[in-house]
Amino acid sequence: MITFQNVSKTYHDTKHSKVALSDISFHIEKSEIFGIIGESGAGKSTTLKLLNALELPSSGQIILDGTNLRTLSKKQLTDTRKTIGVIFQNINLLKNKTVYDNVALPLKIRGKVSKEDVEAALKFVNMFDHAHKYPRQLSGGEKQRVAIARALVTKPDILICDEPTSALDQHTTFEILEVLKQINQEFQTTIVIVTHELSVAKALCNRVAILEKGNLIDVISVNNTKPKSTSTSYSDWAKEVLEQ
Repeated sequence: MITFQNVSKTYHDTKHSKVALSDISFHIEKSEIFGIIGESGAGKSTTLKLLNALELPSSGQIILDGTNLRTLSKKQLTDTRKTIGVIFQNINLLKNKTVYDNVALPLKIRGKVSKEDVEAALKFVNMFDHAHKYPRQLSGGEKQRVAIARALVTKPDILICDEPTSALDQHTTFEILEVLKQINQEFQTTIVIVTHELSVAKALCNRVAILEKGNLIDVISVNNTKPKSTSTSYSDWAKEVLEQ
């Protein structure tokens, strides 16, 4: 469904150039839960922007459902983004809008609000009874559920999750991961999760790409068992934890 072919991304300013990604290649299958992990500066955020078609690669190709994103017009790229939902790390709910209005916002932007779709999304994440509350009245886990409903309401083919559990406690993290699994199972949604938490990747993902300083170290299948590791290198440790 999604293929990165020898993708590199370099950022330029007036004095310097920074290589964020260097010649990386991987493929994400339709309906897969795919993880992208790495330490700070590994290239995770850049990969996310490329996946969401917010930026294009400096070289190489990103192919989505057989279409090379570099060949698309601005309008076609905008239309492509409409098939992708995003759950942001900092949640980004509008404080002055109710839960219902926050979830309805993507539909409102498109000029086609469906009360049924909003209510269905809220029911799916068990937040229907909170529809008229404001974000300040919600717990961290409840806010994340609303963010998931907001991403889900447009019925995306791909759901990108940017560190979706980084601010949550262990119990709430488990609940959110279960919601994401349910989305994948019921709607066959392809989920890409960007995280630095190996426990999250291990609990949720089918396969994981390990990035380090802009390079792809490996793409590995995940064994969903309890991790234990003694490795010191982040990439070696991650591979050991995720594969065992």
